[in-house]
Amino acid sequence: MMIGYCCINQTLRSQKVFTSRSLIRRTFTIEKASELALQNCLDLLTILQWNKANDIDVFRVSSNFFPRMTDKHTQYRLEDLKDYQSIITALAEAGAYAHANNMTLSCHPDHFTVLGSDKDHVVEGAIKEINMHDLLGRSLFPNDEQPFSINFHVGCSFSEQAADRFCHNFNKLNISAKRRVVVENDDKSSGWSVKKLYDNIHARIGIPITFDYHHSHFSREPDMSAFDEFKMAQATWVRPMEIHVSESADPSKIVRKHSDFIDKELPSWLFDDTYVLFEAKAKEQAVLRYRQTHLNEQETNHEEIT
Repeated sequence: MMIGYCCINQTLRSQKVFTSRSLIRRTFTIEKASELALQNCLDLLTILQWNKANDIDVFRVSSNFFPRMTDKHTQYRLEDLKDYQSIITALAEAGAYAHANNMTLSCHPDHFTVLGSDKDHVVEGAIKEINMHDLLGRSLFPNDEQPFSINFHVGCSFSEQAADRFCHNFNKLNISAKRRVVVENDDKSSGWSVKKLYDNIHARIGIPITFDYHHSHFSREPDMSAFDEFKMAQATWVRPMEIHVSESADPSKIVRKHSDFIDKELPSWLFDDTYVLFEAKAKEQAVLRYRQTHLNEQETNHEEIT
């Protein structure tokens, strides 16, 4: 069962091991950006080693490996950094470790990445951001030995015009970025359900759909169940699908805000040939607790039956 968490390992973060060191624009220097980027890249391997020791096989990497790289006021090429060779080596070592241990890595550009925007400067920024994440993927896996999904939302309310813009702008991405892009269902009724993504984007440009189980409560079509959406999204993948799971912060009702842990047992079909990312605020601790509470119990029950 392939399960994991997103971006920050709280256990290691308390030991100053993390991959999101950055700079504010006012204090930016290319020299400092190089130093922080290298430390981010070196710490990734430590996090992956901790994950392996704790049987965690799925990890979403931070989007902040390269401080302010896509900021129009500070933008730079990776080759411009004095630690460029060390950065490339560190990322390749982390990627080789992930590959050797059958670990799945992915990323999630922020909410400003709106490929379907009607504003040219927003689209330009989104393309730079997606291509930067593709550079990270190519640096981790220079021989394409492991998948590295770039997962994000359409980023604007549903409309056929937004779908047209998204598909048009998708074709402006780097060739390798196009192979990595996956798109996710939204957490609001005016957004993109799995079916809207399937009919208006996947059917046109063929990119896979990530299924977010929690978001499904807010955006799915009235005549579909969460399982229906799961199967529809799964049909868009040629490899195991990426799944996002979370729980409402308010246990008395369904709200968009995520809780620290996932205490309710998730449907078993969510774990059927999928890579499952826990989007819970307690990060790796949420995975460990859920596995101890629910998955170990399932394994015990299976052993008793057999």
